[in-house]
Parts: sequence; C-alpha cells; structure tokens
Amino acid sequence: ELLESEDRAQSKKDRKRRQKSKKAGSTGEAVPQDAVAPPDAGAGGDHAPDAKKGALDNVENGIAAKVAAAQKAACITGVGKSLGTQVLKQGGQSIAGAMDPEPAAEAEVAMFARAEPEEEVDPCKELKPLPDVHISGCSAKKGKQKAPKDVEEVVLLEKGPFELLGERRKVRLVEIQTLSGARCVLDANMRAVRLAGSAAAVCEARRLLEDLCAEWVEIADAAWTVLLQSRGGAGGGHLARLQSEAGCSAAVDRSAARVRVSGTRPQVEAAQAWMWRLHEECDCEEVCFAGPLPNLEKLIGEVTAGSVALQAEVTRQRGGVVVRLRGLTCDVRRAATILRTTAAPPSAKVMHTTIAATSKGAVDTPSDSSSV
Repeated sequence: ELLESEDRAQSKKDRKRRQKSKKAGSTGEAVPQDAVAPPDAGAGGDHAPDAKKGALDNVENGIAAKVAAAQKAACITGVGKSLGTQVLKQGGQSIAGAMDPEPAAEAEVAMFARAEPEEEVDPCKELKPLPDVHISGCSAKKGKQKAPKDVEEVVLLEKGPFELLGERRKVRLVEIQTLSGARCVLDANMRAVRLAGSAAAVCEARRLLEDLCAEWVEIADAAWTVLLQSRGGAGGGHLARLQSEAGCSAAVDRSAARVRVSGTRPQVEAAQAWMWRLHEECDCEEVCFAGPLPNLEKLIGEVTAGSVALQAEVTRQRGGVVVRLRGLTCDVRRAATILRTTAAPPSAKVMHTTIAATSKGAVDTPSDSSSV
C-alpha cells in the first residue's frame, strides 16, 4: 500500500510537470527546471537526442527501482513470483516504448494497482492428516473393515460334566462364558453346549469344556459319615470346605460310601487328596453291652448332640447291644468314653476297630440295627 501511494503521488507530479511544459511550449513561456523535458526539447533544438536519451534513462531507472521494491515487498509479505514477472514484462514494454514515457508510467501504475498479494502460507502451520482411503480402480473410497463373522459350534458332553454345568444356577457355565468370551447355551436334548462367538473365543470355550470331568470316589465309612452329616449345614462344614478348598463340585451319595467330584482335572485331583487327608482324621469305634439298657437311646442322643459329624448306630443282638460310633477321631473317642463310664455295667466289653475294618462290613451275627 505504501508503494502504491508513492507511485500514485509520483505519477501525479509527472503529469503536472508535463502539462506545465506543454503550456509553456504553446505560449512561449519559460519552462521550469524541474520539468521532465529540458528547455531545448520543447523548442526542437540540437539537444533533442540528448533529451530523449535522458528520458529513457529516467524510465529505466524508475522501472529498476520499482522491480527491486516489488521483489523486496514480495519477500516480506509473501507475494508470489507472478508479481515480479509482470513487473519485468511491463518494464520491457516500457523500455521498448521509451519514446513515449507517459503511457509506460501509467501502465506501471495500473499494474501495481491491480496486483493482489497472494495468500500467505505459514510453513510452521500443522497440516491436517489425510483420511485413510482404499484405492480401487480410479476412485478413492474409504475402506471399511468388515467385522469377523461369529463361529457356531456344538460340543457334546458326558453325563457328569453336563450335569455339572447345570448345577448351582449354572455357575460353572457362566464362568466358562466369562473366561472365554463366547456365548454358551445348554442343550438338554442333545446333552451338549452350543457355542457362538469369534473363532478364538469358541476355541477357548471348547478347551475349557473338554477339560471338565466327573468321577465317583469311594471313601471309608467314617469319612463318608462326616461328609454326609455336614450336608446342608453351616458354612464351616466339611463338605463346604471340600468344595471351597479344591474348587470343585462334590455330591455325597446317600446309599453308598462314595462321593461324586466334578470339575477340571486339577480340581478333581485336589479333591481326592483332600478326602485322603480326611480319612486320617476320622475313626470308627464299637462299644458292646452284655445286657439291655433302658436309657441307652437317651444317652446316645446326648452324646451325639454336641457334634454334627458324629453318627451312632445301635445294633441289638441276642443277649446284648452294640453301639457303633463313626466320625472324627476326637468326637468318637469322647463319645465312647462317656458310654463306657456312664451306661456300661462292669461286664461291658469295649471294642475298637480301624477304618479299614469298618469299611468292609457289619457284624456277622443276625441283628436288628437302628441309627441315632
């Protein structure tokens, strides 16, 4: 803007000087010294070539100054190279038409007035990242990743593992579904599990299902009595401890001395080891009386009331009574001591048997047995 205002002022001065010189030539007045043409040029004297040469030099110098100023302004304000090119072209035309400097000067002023600076570009400005596109043929389209399709599979199970998945509100099935990420649905008609999900999730769920197993473990009578008596008891019962410590599911058979253990292979092995330790903590003892005792049942009820894991079985034989105690070793010995000292006559006979002996069977003589 400063350059344009200076050029406009200079062009006005030049026009005024040329007008004064023309008026002075027509009226015969003296031409002032600051006019564009020398005094002899208007009169057509001998110095006309020198006047033309001086005018040409002035035009060339003016154009060179304007080109330098334009290049400097382009470096400062970011004006494109097109401005300098236009200036050089206009300068060439002005030089070619040096005999008539007035049109050349007006063209230069008009050229600078029309020149518009290009938009400044900041090299430090962050560029926006281009969107990811997928080139297909000659057109660029955004690539859409297709979601992997779900895989469906049916896993057939044996009776034990299948029943395990349906127990306790399907806790084991929910656990497998959470660990694998696949959807698991029980199919009672096929005795199978329907899996659905990604390939990796279905593979993991199938591995967890195949790792399930269920086994019946035979145990001694004393240990079986302890587990059977603790069913449905408080949280500290032996059956609850077995399931909590081994992480398995255990079901005690009511008619036989065995326990069904279900879970993964490591869990089943841990349950077997736990029950073996329970064998060592249990015992069985028999107390025989030579004659009938009218208050024996009441006494046995008082003895067994203090322990949940203690069972007393009374067998009546010819000429006597046999009381069989089974449970934890400490409870069995305490109850046997109370029976011997309280209810037994001096002729009473006390018998002690081991776990191995009691697990084989009962007394050989015919008897009428009842348990308290």
